[in-house]
Amino acid sequence: MFRKYFNFKINKKGCNLNIEGGFTLVEVMVAFLVLSLVTLILVQGVMIATKANKINKTKTEAIALANNEIEEIRLRDYDEVGIVGAPVGEPPGSLESETEIDGYTIKRTITWVEEEYSYKQVEISATNDEMNREITVVTQVYPHFGEGGPPGEPYPPVTNLDIDGIWLLFLWVDVQLTWDEPDTETPVNYYEVYRDGSLDDTTYNTSYSYGIVFGYHEYYIVVLYDDGQRSEPSETISTDDI
Repeated sequence: MFRKYFNFKINKKGCNLNIEGGFTLVEVMVAFLVLSLVTLILVQGVMIATKANKINKTKTEAIALANNEIEEIRLRDYDEVGIVGAPVGEPPGSLESETEIDGYTIKRTITWVEEEYSYKQVEISATNDEMNREITVVTQVYPHFGEGGPPGEPYPPVTNLDIDGIWLLFLWVDVQLTWDEPDTETPVNYYEVYRDGSLDDTTYNTSYSYGIVFGYHEYYIVVLYDDGQRSEPSETISTDDI
């Protein structure tokens, strides 16, 4: 039992400590240790959350820059979609392979894909010194018949992408992504799950779950069809939509 107070008696010979119902020194030290540990955990949690928010903000800006590059490339004439001084066998054009935009390094890779219908695959990556990995966005550019693929062979993205989860302390617990199959008769091979602009995993199902997710994240889905064709990215949703 904790004691109620300390009673000190001081005389000429020294100091007598008479404990009458107060806290013992051991009890005070244990309480101080517990309080210190709790404070340390809370401070570390705040520091981690602040750092994660800064990284997520940087990734969001990188995704926006990469998507803007994709949109600008789609507006170009098909013959212009290529790299200045491209290696032999790859599409030449008017785009630089690497540039600096607003503190981010933007890299462009454009390759031929030779199938029944030839097209150009465009890969845009964005990164800076604050990011732990680069953001990559991939799309296809077709001649004459636009972004959706060859006529008569549609490769649409998934529909009704949705997100759900539970927020507990500083964590999202059991984040769930669900979507509907694309509206097409073309067989689907599997789905690619992108988190913060980078490929995170693949699945054969129309759902995907994360056990624990810390901080803010954005997600979208890309369909890979049996014949090797890929859909455009689906709409993007984030943990703010939960």
